Amino acid sequence: MIEAIAYSALSGMSTLLGVILVLKYGSLSRRGIAFSLGMSVGVMLVVSLGSLLSTAIRYGTWAHVVLGMSAGLLLMILLHHIERPDGEHGDRSSYARLGLLLVLAVAAHNAPEGVAIGIGFHTEHKLGVLLALSMAVHNVPEGIGMAAPLKVSGHSPLRILLFAAAAGGMLPLGTWIGGAFLAGKPDVVSAGLVFANTTILWVATREVGPRAWDMDRGAAMAGALLGMLFMYIIETVHG
Repeated sequence: MIEAIAYSALSGMSTLLGVILVLKYGSLSRRGIAFSLGMSVGVMLVVSLGSLLSTAIRYGTWAHVVLGMSAGLLLMILLHHIERPDGEHGDRSSYARLGLLLVLAVAAHNAPEGVAIGIGFHTEHKLGVLLALSMAVHNVPEGIGMAAPLKVSGHSPLRILLFAAAAGGMLPLGTWIGGAFLAGKPDVVSAGLVFANTTILWVATREVGPRAWDMDRGAAMAGALLGMLFMYIIETVHG
């Protein structure tokens, strides 16, 4: 259990690497932000459609899929109806909203992914290690995509780091829960993974993707393709 939590914590904290890259190199251009957000979209799409959904179906039944999807959609619809800012500070506030939604999305899928790591180590040591490694890789561009809008909106570096640490910390917490309580309850894991998958797809297609596209279509597309290619290579190597 200690080894699983340690791997999971390192994987979760890799989000900080992406955040530090944004903070270290100062304000990103619109093209740089669009590229970072696009890369985050590419990673999220591959992880959600290529890993989370298939794993959820393998662990549970269609009833668990419907349950997790319904809960995820309900949450995101409620968040979507948060009043959108306008006026003099509208653009800055919209970036803050986008960044916080990304924090929420990362935290939402880190928890059940952490559960999957815990169950993976419980079932087969190699599976747990591979899950932790793949999540560590995709957490870096997610950290970039999360930090860029938060930085533009005026959040302090310390606050951005704390947001990232909180989102990343959901991975070891989920691993502990998975290994200790849910190793024999794959149906719960299935619903949780679909919940995470739904939130990721919503944020990627309704929030992050359109924002990146509006900023710079070429950079957003290049980032998305690079993110998908990167995760495809990781999935192939560890498949």
